[in-house]
Amino acid sequence: MNKKSLVVCNHLGLGDIVSVSAGVKYLATQYVKVYLFTKVHYYKNTTDLYCDIANVFVIPIAGQSEQMEIQEVNFWIQMLQPDVDIKTCGLYSNYRNSLVNPPKNFYKDWELEFEQCENHFSIPEYFWTLHKSDLPSRYVFICSKSSQKSFLDQVLPFVDWENDLIIDPNINVYPENHAYHKIAAKYVGRPFFEYCNIIKNANKVVVIDSAFSILARFICNTNTTQCILLNCSHLQYTVDFFHNWTIYKQ
Repeated sequence: MNKKSLVVCNHLGLGDIVSVSAGVKYLATQYVKVYLFTKVHYYKNTTDLYCDIANVFVIPIAGQSEQMEIQEVNFWIQMLQPDVDIKTCGLYSNYRNSLVNPPKNFYKDWELEFEQCENHFSIPEYFWTLHKSDLPSRYVFICSKSSQKSFLDQVLPFVDWENDLIIDPNINVYPENHAYHKIAAKYVGRPFFEYCNIIKNANKVVVIDSAFSILARFICNTNTTQCILLNCSHLQYTVDFFHNWTIYKQ
């Protein structure tokens, strides 16, 4: 194990944080301490993700713009130097400022192979104890809203509105007089990682580009769950990252 500490710099969206977490957890086996950054409003989600890794330390960033975030990250890097190694990716890399082939290029920027790290992806055991016994027998999990926009009209054609029980973490898609309204309401607005069992046990998953699509990619069994990604952001994901998923560009 490297006796130095490590600072990792990655994009600070929640989906980005989840997508690189396997790499962070691998690096935590190689360094005494690993420091990483997250936006203030994702701090709880990020610390939840690493709560079982004692040598990973999360630093909240309050910057309200990309430029302010970078300035704040650079401040912390200077505070932690000179006794740390630094690994940067994406916008923080000196030679590339565009989002190309995420997330595998993030790993490449860190001089890692995604396949080398993927087995290190994990969700703390506590979150797998939630919603083990209260889920409906059949339902569809959808995510129709990104941090910036709703895509509900694009998602609904991929579900059977008349027969499917639809669970969306962001909104209750049913009016109050609908038979499924009370059931769907139970699963709106829960903490992010509380959705692990909800996603994994769904009969069908239909998600837009979001943190939920990244989480679903890691935890869904595509042999038992039909998984559909609506590529509304036009990101060019690494080929085969969403292996065995059906992808539609919107």
